[in-house]
Amino acid sequence: MVRIKHRWFLCEMVFPDLYSIHEEEDNTALIVESNATAFGRVKEKKKAIANKVEEITEGHLTQAVRRRMERTFGTYAKGSLAGGFRVKYFNNESGLFIVKTPREQSVMVRNAITLTTRVHAIPCILRCFHVGGSIEQCKKVALEYDQKSLTKKANLKRLREANVTRR
Repeated sequence: MVRIKHRWFLCEMVFPDLYSIHEEEDNTALIVESNATAFGRVKEKKKAIANKVEEITEGHLTQAVRRRMERTFGTYAKGSLAGGFRVKYFNNESGLFIVKTPREQSVMVRNAITLTTRVHAIPCILRCFHVGGSIEQCKKVALEYDQKSLTKKANLKRLREANVTRR
């Protein structure tokens, strides 16, 4: 019996529109309009994008990467992934997801993930930051990543609170 080897990718989905909209709030160009309407528009955009982000599933990610594979590498690449490519895990809150792919097509899949710019009609950036031989390795790296990001958020919150109390 022959064992089929796979590669596991740990990737992150980043939504630049959420960040650019957040930066728009501080932009002085919006001060020209009345603050109520400007900030109301920004909040509506954020809510609309956030609602769409919550709807994204593993299937949407799989379809987006497969479409990118076909556009970039042709029908051969799409056919070669027929049985082995799959998004195994996706977390809407952190944007992390784990992809399983045959080892022979791992370079093509990684390129397709990086080149994907839309998922479920939402502009986004997919960043692949770990490639492993097992899902256990990806889980360990994901936990470390989450701990670091939570620590950063907690430190930022403490700094903001310290700045508020100094004023």
